[in-house]
Amino acid sequence: MVSDDAKILLDRQGVRLIQPETGMTALRQALENDDTSVVVADVDWERFAPVFTMARERPLIGDIPQVRAAVAAPDTSRAEETGEAHTLRAELTVLAEADRERLLLDLVREHAATVLGHATPDGVEPGRAFRELGFDSLTAVELRNRLDAATGLRLPATSVFDHPTPAALARHLQTETLRDTEGDLPPGAELDRLEQVLAARAHDDIGRLRVVMRLESLLSRLNEAHGPADRTDAADRLESATNEELFDLIDNDLGIS
Repeated sequence: MVSDDAKILLDRQGVRLIQPETGMTALRQALENDDTSVVVADVDWERFAPVFTMARERPLIGDIPQVRAAVAAPDTSRAEETGEAHTLRAELTVLAEADRERLLLDLVREHAATVLGHATPDGVEPGRAFRELGFDSLTAVELRNRLDAATGLRLPATSVFDHPTPAALARHLQTETLRDTEGDLPPGAELDRLEQVLAARAHDDIGRLRVVMRLESLLSRLNEAHGPADRTDAADRLESATNEELFDLIDNDLGIS
C-alpha cells in the first residue's frame, strides 16, 4: 500500500499503481513459464521516459520500443507558438530593460509556483536556487514545458538547473526571446502585432499601461523636431491628467481602444 501523496507523485512520473488482479495474473504467468527475473510495472512511457533519460541514456529501458518512440518523438505541443507567447514577444519589443526583467521574472515565478503547488508566487524567491525551492527532474521538465508555451521557445530540459535561480532563468529567457524575434518581421509588422495585443488587453491593465507609456516616450523623442512647444504641451497633458483621462488620452492619441 502507498499513501495518497506517494500515489500522486508516481502518477505524475508516469508510474501507475497495478491493480491486484493484474498483479496476480502476471505472477501466475511468471510461475507457469518458470521465469526467474521478472519486472511487472504499469508505466506511461511517454511521461516517464523523457524525464528518466534527461541526463543520460538508460540501457535498462533503452530497448523498449515505447521508450525509443517517446524519447525520439518531437514535442509538438511546444512547437507552435501560443497566443500567450505572441503577446509576450510583442510586449518585450517595446518595454524598457527594467520592465522586461520584471515581466519575465514574474512569469518564471508564477509558473514555478504552479508547478510546486503554491497558491501564489510569494514563496518563489528570485535569488533562491530551484533545488532549494523543491525542484527535481520531474518538476524541472514541467516548468520547462510551461515556459516553452509561454515564450514560444524550445528550451532544453536542463534549463532549470543550467540557470539555477528564477532570476537567472528570467535573464536567460530575455536573451533568448529577444534574439528569436530579431530580423524575422517585415517593416510595420511589429506595430501591427502590438496594436492587436494592446486591443485585446483590459482597458485598465497595468501591463498595458506600461507598454503604452513606453510608446508615448518613444513618440515624444521622435517628435522633438517639431519644436519645444509640442513637447511642453505633451508633457503638461501627461502631468495633469487623471488616471481615467490618461487612459482616454492614450486611446485617442494612439488609436487604441
